[in-house]
Amino acid sequence: MPDDIVAVGSFADEGSAWVGRAVLDANGIRSEIVRPAVLYASPLPRRYQLAVRLEDAETAAHLLVAGPGNSSA
Repeated sequence: MPDDIVAVGSFADEGSAWVGRAVLDANGIRSEIVRPAVLYASPLPRRYQLAVRLEDAETAAHLLVAGPGNSSA
């Protein structure tokens, strides 16, 4: 991930990541879902992350904690 792009949310499944992305999109923050890489068999659960520009990270993190019902759009 480039230095000016940071992960702001971690989700257990892709559907949850899409809900988080929708919250950010509704508030004017562009994000991308980063899918977990499967390089080898691992007992650890795979997580999906949302990545945003560094300048949007603080706001995005607050929106994701607040949840869909509390967006400021």
